[in-house]
Amino acid sequence: MAGPVWLIVASACGSETPVADPRAVVSDSAGVPVVVNPMAAEAPAVWAISESPTLAIGEVEGSLPAMLAEVRGATRLTSGVIVVADGASNELRAFSPSGDHLWTAGGKGGGPGEFMAIQLAGRLPGDSLVATDGWLARVGVFDSAGKLARLYDIPDEVRALPAGVLDDGSVVFTPLGLEGEDALVTGMYRGRQVVPVLDGVGDGVWTLGPFPGREFYRDLQAGAWMEAVLGRRLHASAAGDVVAVANDDAYRIRVYDGTGGLVRGFTLEVGLRAPDQGDFDEALEAELATLPGDLQRAFLPYFEQMSIPPTAPTFSRLVVAQDGHIWVNDYSHGPSRSEIWRVFDREGFLVAESTIPPELRLLEIGSDHVVALAADELGVERVVVHALER
Repeated sequence: MAGPVWLIVASACGSETPVADPRAVVSDSAGVPVVVNPMAAEAPAVWAISESPTLAIGEVEGSLPAMLAEVRGATRLTSGVIVVADGASNELRAFSPSGDHLWTAGGKGGGPGEFMAIQLAGRLPGDSLVATDGWLARVGVFDSAGKLARLYDIPDEVRALPAGVLDDGSVVFTPLGLEGEDALVTGMYRGRQVVPVLDGVGDGVWTLGPFPGREFYRDLQAGAWMEAVLGRRLHASAAGDVVAVANDDAYRIRVYDGTGGLVRGFTLEVGLRAPDQGDFDEALEAELATLPGDLQRAFLPYFEQMSIPPTAPTFSRLVVAQDGHIWVNDYSHGPSRSEIWRVFDREGFLVAESTIPPELRLLEIGSDHVVALAADELGVERVVVHALER
């Protein structure tokens, strides 16, 4: 589906026309409303998470269910139960609101309800759980007690990670790999990608896009490819009846409904910045720090062949909250994520800012809570729940 034509309102002499109302809506030629949000000196409101978590799951030693590793998603059910996808064991593990282990489902294997590469895509109305397996190419739907309700295949054309689920059970994916004939070259590459959506029973796939994809460096002779340093990406997230898709080249978010209809867009007027060699070196150092020494030495020659992109990304992540608000994380090319998140309502207006410690990776945002992944200096993973005060 085609994206909107993003308009700049201009006078006859070509200068930008001032807009009196900062919440003004500009409609494009197709009639899709686009909200232009100015970068204000102060946030319209501040939404804060509790200083300490209301629940923390994860132990260095103790009972096996509470020892987490390679967490691949977590959600809070309406009962307050927390369900965690543990990637090391390929299990779904449920914990009471007080942190007691309730049940475990799944496990490593190829049988019904088992996984080889678990990802928790999200939960449905009624607290059913949707988990995907990219290795086995299938989706499992479990009830709130961990019992497998149905299992269906992911078609061959969908090879991506889940970006969320819609209320009707459809799973939205984010594409990851190289696509297109032009990918078979040595050098920098950025193809066009679609965001696939698999319906809730596995009968069909529809797509959004195409959009500019992720930036890669590819060495055809060596058979190596990796994401570009400071590379720009395609982002997608979904919850309820909202799908948000954006390229981080510019702060422009497209919002679709659960049938793929483009219902609105919004922007934040941030200036584009051209990264310099210092920015590139800092981002490269941060990237290398995530790799073991042998891989650093193996990958460094490829990193050194990468070119600096013309503009830096304008944001780093976007997450659709359970209530339809869209949270967007400011971009930082340093060793840690920015702590600033900007919150937009269902109409696309900037309504709040929130400070999230960069060591927390948001997994789910509810109306009164956030679920996040945290890791200590030893790499011990914990799933934490914080109250959200609005």
